[in-house]
Amino acid sequence: MVSRGGDLEKYLCGSYYENPGDECVRSEIFESGVKTMRYGGSGIETDYHATESPAQYAEMVENMRDNGIEPVLQIPYDDGRFSTGTAAALVRYINIERGLNVRYWSIGNEPNQKYSFNNTAEKIATYFRQISVAIKAVDPTIIVTGPDLSFYDTSIMRPLTTPGGRDDITGWYVAPGQKKRYYVDILNFHTYPFDAVKLDDDVDGDGDVDEDDENVIAYTRDEVMAHPTAHSGQSDQPIRSKLITRSGRN
Repeated sequence: MVSRGGDLEKYLCGSYYENPGDECVRSEIFESGVKTMRYGGSGIETDYHATESPAQYAEMVENMRDNGIEPVLQIPYDDGRFSTGTAAALVRYINIERGLNVRYWSIGNEPNQKYSFNNTAEKIATYFRQISVAIKAVDPTIIVTGPDLSFYDTSIMRPLTTPGGRDDITGWYVAPGQKKRYYVDILNFHTYPFDAVKLDDDVDGDGDVDEDDENVIAYTRDEVMAHPTAHSGQSDQPIRSKLITRSGRN
């Protein structure tokens, strides 16, 4: 959750602040009912150091779990600055060496706005699939989320979710041992509805610009799941049909 200006809502404790009021207190975290929290964003990528940051990730995981929160950890990509080796090493450190068994992992951050080179559907699909394969090879039990667009950009999201298409990330691959795994397990995008939900056009084709997250989520779910020959029975785990979003409100 993000708050920009004005009075801070009670349950935005721990968010990005422009005008922070009272400091966070642990009781407010519990009162908010938050169950999951993403450790991610631009700074996580730009300030990532292969020798120092993994331990910071582990500290965040332990802190979240001490407060009853399940972490979602962001794999740094930073427009291609980090390799699949960096991604695999991070998952190995957190889940194998430290034994923290973090289940949910996202890949990159808002490539449609933050990245200057890897910002098209084709390039996003390429790095996303490569990193997903690399980190699932380290720990096949993890759940991969993405593509973490800054909003529902149809010029990118549609190709990424067209089953069987060139840029499809909802498809599957064959891992060693003939195991079939999906590149993405949970689709997501971000939204910052300070004035209105930012969507770039008529997502569901009904002639109106869609301003309701639920409409967009339902449309994308239906599109992906409407192709049983592209997805049914292909993987050892079913694809998640829901989307999660990062939201910001005044």
